[in-house]
Amino acid sequence: LIHTIVIAVIINCAGVYGDLIESQWKRHYEVKDSGTIIPGHGGLLDRFDSALIAIPVGIIYLVAWDVLCL
Repeated sequence: LIHTIVIAVIINCAGVYGDLIESQWKRHYEVKDSGTIIPGHGGLLDRFDSALIAIPVGIIYLVAWDVLCL
């Protein structure tokens, strides 16, 4: 139960940082949409920007605590 609570908090925070990092990158390079596949929604990358940081951070946590053995 402890691992579940801790990883939920970590992934939540990492997801927010992923979104902020991608938004900052787009502002720096003055790009409104990161793709044209989903017009008007910021592009395809905006659908997954939180996951780009959250998934690796979650896997690192699981491997570090031997919850997930790779």
